[in-house]
Amino acid sequence: MKDEITVTIKDSKDRTFSRDWKNTDDKRDAIRWTLELRDLPHYLDIANIVEITVI
Repeated sequence: MKDEITVTIKDSKDRTFSRDWKNTDDKRDAIRWTLELRDLPHYLDIANIVEITVI
């Protein structure tokens, strides 16, 4: 059964971005898809990620 996974990325200045992925149960894919998004917010310092949370 596939569920919903929420991936939250936090950078070194405590700025966060979250994305929900429906119909998946693969946490690694959800992280990869989030990091590959073309529409990541410009304020997020992708080079200085300090935490990735998957729920």
